[in-house]
Amino acid sequence: MALYAGFDEAGYGSLLGPMTVGFSAWIVPEEGAIDAPPNLWRSLSNAVCKKPGDRRGRLAIADSKQLKGRGGVDLHEAAMLERGVLASLECAGRLDLAGPLTDRCVMEALEAGPLPTHAPWTGDALDAPIGCDRTDAHLAARSLSRALSAHGSRLLAIGACAIEVDDLNRQFARGVSKPSIPFSISLERARELAHASGEQIGWLAFDRQSGRMRYRDDLQHAFPGSRIAILSETEQESRYRIVMGAGTFSVSFTVGAESTHLPIALASMAAKYLRELRMERFNRYFRRLAPELAPTAGYVEDGRRFLEQAAPMMAAAGIEPTCLVRSK
Repeated sequence: MALYAGFDEAGYGSLLGPMTVGFSAWIVPEEGAIDAPPNLWRSLSNAVCKKPGDRRGRLAIADSKQLKGRGGVDLHEAAMLERGVLASLECAGRLDLAGPLTDRCVMEALEAGPLPTHAPWTGDALDAPIGCDRTDAHLAARSLSRALSAHGSRLLAIGACAIEVDDLNRQFARGVSKPSIPFSISLERARELAHASGEQIGWLAFDRQSGRMRYRDDLQHAFPGSRIAILSETEQESRYRIVMGAGTFSVSFTVGAESTHLPIALASMAAKYLRELRMERFNRYFRRLAPELAPTAGYVEDGRRFLEQAAPMMAAAGIEPTCLVRSK
């Protein structure tokens, strides 16, 4: 068997709220996996698809930007993201959709790390799901499990972590480049998965990082002692072969990789859904202070609107804008 893992981030360009980094890891049949990973959308087509609103009720797994706000006018904007992530977490054995459920349970299942204790806007737990139907997500998880079993595969893990605003700003102040922050976390997770999976071959898939073409030095730093061969470095894709001990892994950095690697698409969804949960808490806290304040997704234009409207109540509550706002 072979490891097939993908990595992506969300909230990269936002003004408010954390940046999040997601991953998903699958165990797939070994045949051909080192040369080309399986097309899991095709292999699992009885259970998954790329587009929301599938008539057969299959699980939509796609770039998070294609799913947010696509659940219908009566549903929460994150409903389709949430359905995919919750079903995948249950399929991976990380969550029981039949039991009591809060967003804190979901964040623990995602291994999102502890919430900051110094920021009251990250506080109170939310009931989950926040938008999708729990029974529907459970049925989707069962369907995915059956499809994986028929293909001889399994979903090993799905997760996401948050990088807080104050942590981002500290790193920026030290001169750390913005793209390197989520990339270094993804590489660390890739190394952990390659070792923990127990598989000797696999494919580690990344989206192209800020237009860069060359990644050998980054991989050598992330996988010390390994032998790394450059297979190709083009405008569309950069590919490498890592040999470490008895293990051999292909690594790709591809433009628009969410549409060609299902593990990256699910990683994108996990990262985006974690950010949605965190922004849901953020907005609920501030609307308790000012009920007329419109919620924000935290991106630059609307984030500035939010800060302007929230300024009086933030001053009254003693909240410094620098605690909320990214410096880059």
